[in-house]
Amino acid sequence: MVNENAGEIFDKIQEGQTSIFVDYFNLIQQVSEGEGADLKRELDQNQKETQEVIQAANNLNQQYEEAVNEKEQMKADFEKEIAQLKKQLKNSDKENKRLLDTLIRHSKGEDLSKVNKQEEHAPGSAAAIFKGTQNRKISGPVGKTHTRQLTLKQLKDIINDIYQQKVKYDQKCEESKLPRETMEQFMYTYLN
Repeated sequence: MVNENAGEIFDKIQEGQTSIFVDYFNLIQQVSEGEGADLKRELDQNQKETQEVIQAANNLNQQYEEAVNEKEQMKADFEKEIAQLKKQLKNSDKENKRLLDTLIRHSKGEDLSKVNKQEEHAPGSAAAIFKGTQNRKISGPVGKTHTRQLTLKQLKDIINDIYQQKVKYDQKCEESKLPRETMEQFMYTYLN
């Protein structure tokens, strides 16, 4: 015995289930479309922020490399300048020693012509310097020259005074932006 009402009931149940599934599918589709748009916006925002961070990191890296290169260049320039100053200092020390020897010999009243014969005539030696000055012709009247014997203390005082006056003169030249004189040139100025 088949109940005709039962067939209708099953048809209504099937229609109800179909309606529920269609509504459920539509609801899921609406939710996923709304969340998908939010997720896409969030993903776009994250990508934009990532690009900005990468750009900032690249800028910082470039600035760092420029600073390192500038530091290396400054270091090389500094080392080059130090080498030049050491060379100048070495030459100045040699010149000072030669002139000091010459001044000592001159103050003792040694005959420089004998010294010239005994020493080798190296360019720039004290003997060569004084030989060159002796051979110069002096214009104007030449009077009697008086040789003066100095004690060792007097000689040291004169030498120290020459050094002190040279330092002061160099400072004046630097302030006036004039070239500095060598110790030999300054000694002629000082002794005159």
